[in-house]
Formats: sequence, C-alpha cells, structure tokens
Amino acid sequence: VQLCNRDMDKFGAPGESKVGGWLLKRGYDAAKNKLQGFTWDRRWFQLDQQSHLLMYFGKEGGTKDFKGSISLTEVDVKQETNKKKGENVCIVLTGKMKKEKSYMLKCESEEECEKWLAALAGGGAKSVARLDGQKQVQFKALDEQDEADKKKAEAEKSDKEVLSEEVQALQEKIERMERQRSMSVARRTEREKELLAALEAKEQKDNEKELEQQLAQEKEAREREAALEDEVAKLRSQVEMVQEQCKLEMMDAEVARNAALQQAQEQEEESERLKSQLKTAKQQQQKAAQVLRSKVTELNKQAEVQQQELQAIREAGNTKKASGPRFRCSPHYDLDEEQTTVLHQGKLLKYLTVVGEQGISKGILTWKIKLQQCSIGDCMIGCAPSNIDEAANANMAAGFFMKCRRAQLCSGRGTTEAPAERGEGTFATGTVVKVQLDMDARKLSFCCTDEEPPKWWVGFEDLPTDHSMLPCVLLGSGSHCIQISSLEE
Repeated sequence: VQLCNRDMDKFGAPGESKVGGWLLKRGYDAAKNKLQGFTWDRRWFQLDQQSHLLMYFGKEGGTKDFKGSISLTEVDVKQETNKKKGENVCIVLTGKMKKEKSYMLKCESEEECEKWLAALAGGGAKSVARLDGQKQVQFKALDEQDEADKKKAEAEKSDKEVLSEEVQALQEKIERMERQRSMSVARRTEREKELLAALEAKEQKDNEKELEQQLAQEKEAREREAALEDEVAKLRSQVEMVQEQCKLEMMDAEVARNAALQQAQEQEEESERLKSQLKTAKQQQQKAAQVLRSKVTELNKQAEVQQQELQAIREAGNTKKASGPRFRCSPHYDLDEEQTTVLHQGKLLKYLTVVGEQGISKGILTWKIKLQQCSIGDCMIGCAPSNIDEAANANMAAGFFMKCRRAQLCSGRGTTEAPAERGEGTFATGTVVKVQLDMDARKLSFCCTDEEPPKWWVGFEDLPTDHSMLPCVLLGSGSHCIQISSLEE
C-alpha cells in the first residue's frame, strides 16, 4: 500500500498543522535489522504537528477506524532503501526505549518520501537521518513464523479485546456516575448557600417550615449520593474481578499452549521411533528375501539334479524294457516268445500271478490288456507291490484288483462294489481293459471300453508308497488267455 499520486492533493503542505496520506506500515526490529509480521498494512497516516502525534486509520480522512498513534518525541526517524526497487522510499521510526515498538513506513516514490521526512521533522521528531550516498542498509529476509502460533495469537488477541471492551465499558460507567456525583455535590453546596442566605434574610416563622422541608430534601439527596457511592464501589469490585478473571484465563491459555507444544514434541518423537522401526523392518525383510532367493536357487539346482537323475532312470528303464520281457509269470503259465501273451488251461484252486517286469514309485504308468478268453474261473486286473512273489500262490489282499466276472473291487481293505462305469456281469471275449497307475496322485484308474476319448474311473485311492507298484494280473481256475497290447510310462 503506497501514497498514491491521486492522494497528493490531500497531503498537507509544509507548515500546515495536519498532514495526511496513504502509506504502507510494518513492524521492524531495529536491533536485528529485520521486518516483523507477515504482510504490509495499508493505513491512512495523519500527522498533527501541534501534538507531535502520527496517527493512522483504516479509512481515508483520519476520522474513522482509528488504529493507533506514534509519538514523534519518542522515536528517531531514518530514511532507508527498498531492497527490491533500489529506491530511497522507506522510513524507519525507531523507539528510544526497549518497550517502545519500531515501525517501517514505505512510500511510493522518493519524492513522497522527502515530503514525509520534511513533515516529520517539523512535527517534533528529535532526529531525522537521510541517505546521502552512504552505504545503504540491506534488509534481511522475512523470518518464517509458525502458522499455528499466529492463529493462537489472533485468538488470544480477540479474547483480550473482548475483555478490554467490558472493562472499558465499566470504567466509562464509573466515570459517568462520578460526574453525576460531583454535579450533585456542587448543586447541593450552592443550594445550601442559598438556603442559609434565605434564613438570614427572612426571620419570619412562615418561611422556617419551607426551609426545613428544603433541608429534608437535601438530606435525601445526600442519602442518594451515598447510595451512588456504594454502587460505584460495587462496580469497581466487579472491574477488579473481571481483571482477575482475565489474568486467570491468560494463565490457562499459556498452560494449554505449553501442553500442546509438549504433545507435539511427543508426537514427533513417536514418529521418529516408528520411522526407525519401519527402517529395521525393511532391512529384516530384505535379508529374509535374500535368504529366500538363496533357498529358491538351491531348490532349483536340486530340482535340476533330480530331473537329470529321473531322466537317467527312465533311459535305464527304457533300455531294460527293450532288452527284457514285458511280463514275468508263474511257471504254471505259458508265455509266448514276445512276452505279451499268457495262456493257462489248467484247473487250479488258487490264484497264480502275472506281473509286469518294470514298476514305478513316481509318475504315471499306463497299459492295455485284451481278454482273448475268460472261462468260468475269475480273472483280476490291477497292481501289486514289487515284493510280490509271482511263483507262489497269491492272495488278492496282496494288491489292488478289479474282477472281470463281477462288478467288484478287491484289496486288503476289503471288497466293494465297483462304480457304474465298470458295467455289469462278466467281460466278453475280446474286451480291452485299460489300466492307469498314477503314483504321484496315489490313484489306480480303469477304462473298460475302446471309446475315444477313454472314459476313466477311479478304482482305488491312497495307494501305499513303501514299495514301488507293478502291473499285475491274477488268474484263477479255468482257461484264460490274455494279451498285453501296450505297456507305457
């Protein structure tokens, strides 16, 4: 806010009693050579050269919205330079006492600054220092202040203004009552003089009664005066109570402020502690991730080694299959030269065993068996553990089998009915039975038709894993002829 050119006609000429105009005002710390407050305030300044007072208002004219005044007899005036523009347009009013405030005023131009300096010199300022080519004083940057302190200061200021207005109203009331009491005393004194003069001048008895009445009225007036004095004393007591309450509220506000500062400090310490914990947790997480990556790498290497071993085992198994027979069986059976067809025409009371040469403990093994002939005697298809003796009489409890004559499943766990997918009755000559042994899932599944795709159904689950499992066929009494169409992994 500046002293604008359009306001120059309102700026008084040197020698006039009152001088006025718009200026910018801001607090100033002369000891630290820095500005105070947050913004420049635009104020209408009016200089009364007779009373040596520089008053400032919120509105133009110097009659409304009074903001404050500066006694020129208590300040030193010095011209300063606007750092941004490099112009000598600033005026510093420095208080002589420590308790007195210092201000900085800013004009729009150096010409206006010279006019104000001349007016202040004529208005009673003890000293006025101008810049005459000497080294200019540079202002420090405005210190940042805490927004929360500013709001609290404004709230405290508002509370103080309310209390100050109440105290001022009470004091004005006391002053009015004291003026009334003084006027009443003056009137009473004059009236007493008049009455005494009347008594001396008139000795007639008819006037004595009237004078006594007047004296009684004066007595009543004195009593009213005493009552007024009592009321004034009560008001003064109320003023003292309000002032004491104001002090207590200010003390409470200071205690609340200190508590808030302490709480903020504790919250800051808690935040630092949480940051430290978070940092430690991140470091631990990184270490754990590094250990996990190492374990994953090690497991991958182990998996590669196991894969290579499995491949070697498969290659060895394939070599063995190619060179050896596909089945081995009891000496009571006849096995053709290709080891794929088993023939039996005897009549035995117990089952004899035909097992595949190669078993598995992991992976999946699938094979087909064609029933070229199944007589009245029974035939069972399934798997058995590798420790079974095919040369001895076998018991169905040694493995897991599906009967070819009845829709039943037999094992050491007992005999149960087969699912509906198996079909009913004895398998006809030429029936192809597909068997799948899945040791990873520990399941034995069957497919009793040549349909494509095959319709598999699960016969047994939770197969034991203490021995590898072999393809197995149990042949009972009667004539049988079975042919292995394929045996694959």
